[in-house]
Amino acid sequence: SFLLLAVLVTGIVLGLIGFFTMSFYAKKMALLSDHPTQAMVDYGITYGRILSIGMPAFMLQLFFQSFFSTAEKPYTGFLFTVVAGLANIGLDALFMGLLGWEVEGAATATVIGYAIAGFGPIVYFLVSKKTPIRLGKAEFDGHILAKSASNGISELISNVSSSILAICYNVQLLRYIGPVGV
Repeated sequence: SFLLLAVLVTGIVLGLIGFFTMSFYAKKMALLSDHPTQAMVDYGITYGRILSIGMPAFMLQLFFQSFFSTAEKPYTGFLFTVVAGLANIGLDALFMGLLGWEVEGAATATVIGYAIAGFGPIVYFLVSKKTPIRLGKAEFDGHILAKSASNGISELISNVSSSILAICYNVQLLRYIGPVGV
């Protein structure tokens, strides 16, 4: 329960940082394109800010996958992920296709998918009697936080590496194809 709160607070802090720095980074990325457009920058800022709002849910989604495995319920974790993905696909069609929300619709659908897989497990671990792991009263434990953080270093490095690689791909797409490539 304490780690859940730690992840939630970290997600909120990182989401706020992302939200308020998105304009700066979108403009810097646009400078890497031979064909920068204001529309590209505006779309990037809009999409990034909406995803930043969803950062806590995204982090919780990843957080709970290890809990489902530990609770010997990997299929339940998989089910949450599948439902979230299907919701994202369906909501993309609704928001972008029928409602014409463009980039706002894509980002909103993604955040709702994150919320399903991020906040849904909270309910599951609060009410399920079929799991050895239960949520309860949270108490601060610096030792557990430090131990968990050090245990997660490999995942951190993997995610940072993937993010850097995605940035490199996008930089190349901007240089060679322009905004349409991204």
